Amino acid sequence: MIAEYLVAGITPTRQIAASVMLLCSGAVIAVTDFSVTYDSVGMILVANLCQALTTVISKQKMEIKDGLGTYGLLMYNSMYSLMCFLPFFTYGKLHAELEEALTHNDWGKPMFVVLFFFSCAMASMLNFSILLCTKVNSALTTMVIGVIKNLVTTYLGMFVGNDYTFTWFNFSGVNVSVLGSIVYTWIKYNEGQSHKSQQTIEASGDAESSLLPAKTKVEGDEDGAPSLQGPPPKVGDGTRLT
Repeated sequence: MIAEYLVAGITPTRQIAASVMLLCSGAVIAVTDFSVTYDSVGMILVANLCQALTTVISKQKMEIKDGLGTYGLLMYNSMYSLMCFLPFFTYGKLHAELEEALTHNDWGKPMFVVLFFFSCAMASMLNFSILLCTKVNSALTTMVIGVIKNLVTTYLGMFVGNDYTFTWFNFSGVNVSVLGSIVYTWIKYNEGQSHKSQQTIEASGDAESSLLPAKTKVEGDEDGAPSLQGPPPKVGDGTRLT
């Protein structure tokens, strides 16, 4: 929301701003959990900042006529991300994970190869869906949808698997964020419905105006009275001349 205001000059309504602040307050409540490290919080904030700038700039570039378009942005985004990410595979933990992935024992199984490339294809579809959602809606809507996806994943993680640690701060923060996302979705839905109804009223008004009969032009005298004069009568047709 702040990035849209600073970069694109888009000012949100009070209802939208309130719902986004409610959503963010849930994250603040969850951060007060003592089991969360500040290093992880800082990296999450940096990731969110980069994602927000990416969506706002992508929205601007896709609105340019004869620009890169959705497919062009997806290609260049993937290419530059690969160039920036490759140095991290040369050392540290990522290098060890890359070696472990390349020497995995299941590469000889066809099903493993199919599922691996299917996962890569789904990742590409996710990036394309993010750009398409940004193009059709807005950068703020794309970010809120991403938060909703993470919240759904968090709820599923509470029941599936054993990696979720329950605390009242964390649980309350997740519920507050869910409430903010629901309010935001409700506001955007009402805005869309009002916009559609306004378009329908305008379309019906144009249709009614097109069905009205054209006004006939009545010739009149100089004083504005209508003239009943017709063509001069012909002599010999039985008309009396006075």
